[in-house]
Amino acid sequence: MTDEKSRIAWEYHIDTRFMDTMDPVSALNQRNRVKLFKTVKRVKVKQGTTLSAEDERNWLTFVIKGGVKQTGVDDAPAPESGDVQHALFYPEFKGKAKVTEDALLLRFDRNLYRSLSRHEDEQQLAVKDVEMSDLEAAVFSSLMIEGAQGGLEIPSIPDIAMRVSKATSEDVADINKISKIILNDPVLCAKVIQYANSGEFAGMPAVNTISTALMRLGLKTVKNIALSYAVSDVFKQPSKLLAKTVGTLFQHSMFIAVLSYIFTKRYTKLDPEYALLIGLVHEIGVIPILSFMVSHEETEIDDSTLNSISDNIIRMISSFVLNKWGFDEVMVRIIDEGVEYTRFGKDQADYSDLLNAAHWCYEKYVNKSEEDTKQLPNIEEVPAFRKLGIEYLSTEEFESIVNEANKTATSLNKLLA
Repeated sequence: MTDEKSRIAWEYHIDTRFMDTMDPVSALNQRNRVKLFKTVKRVKVKQGTTLSAEDERNWLTFVIKGGVKQTGVDDAPAPESGDVQHALFYPEFKGKAKVTEDALLLRFDRNLYRSLSRHEDEQQLAVKDVEMSDLEAAVFSSLMIEGAQGGLEIPSIPDIAMRVSKATSEDVADINKISKIILNDPVLCAKVIQYANSGEFAGMPAVNTISTALMRLGLKTVKNIALSYAVSDVFKQPSKLLAKTVGTLFQHSMFIAVLSYIFTKRYTKLDPEYALLIGLVHEIGVIPILSFMVSHEETEIDDSTLNSISDNIIRMISSFVLNKWGFDEVMVRIIDEGVEYTRFGKDQADYSDLLNAAHWCYEKYVNKSEEDTKQLPNIEEVPAFRKLGIEYLSTEEFESIVNEANKTATSLNKLLA
């Protein structure tokens, strides 16, 4: 399929019905809506934040989630009233808006909107600084109209894992209740006991009952084992058309997870199992994206397709999936931030640092793509390594850790299979 045909095909699948009630962008035709939508910026703002008309001068800003109250303009329409959603500070550049509840904003380029509006019939408008590819725009628009026919299908996670997660997170956890939940799933039961007898606990007496395994492992570890097992199961759900590509994704995620686990255990006081789980789920959004592509385009899904999907859309859909699954806010935020090698954050290493360090090591010592390696920053430019205290490890020492991670990933894959 040529690039031109592919572009047209994906543009056709960009569903902009969610813009029908957005004033004033609803007046644009489909083609121009797509041009505007592909420059959209997605911004999260915290409760208590004040937005000003001056700050938003370059945008048509819409409140997608949360609450925002506009003040300082006579007869200013509420961001959402009736069946119509109005852009903030439009058409007047006046006033301020208080964020009353954590909100998600969509910002459309105001100048581009004006140009599109003036030249509705002009077909050759040049659009610069496009933020989304046609595929990304199609996936994002599908996400915006979740539940509509042809929308993005979110994979389901086994109910047993969520029941274990909920039971272990209660203020006063009931060991007997948790044991009974796990015993209802013989496979999960076997996984927990197997983990309690793994090399992590070499030299300790063998565990034969789920209650003894719970006592040895602790509730947090059992919760993470249950969720990890469930996530690995999700990777096995896709159709035959996706099996090979998703298998590649799973191996990559498993390596990142294990390397994060090793870094956590050796160099931090953070929870290794939690780091492992973050590594497993950090690119889970690729699965619904690939499924979307298979259902909308007659094209082969292979590793090159996997590599063509940008980190931006993967982060967006991954955090959406985790929200749907009910994962905790901390993990969703970490996944939403994604891999950012120059990120500093706080003085002490956190889970985002572990993800950054693990990804850097993957590109440097596993992937070894000449093109990707050239784009990698030097290790001293990645704050995560300095915060972990390992920026001065030799190449041989890093390669030793990577080899250990590869072997452990193979063993863990068998455990979760």
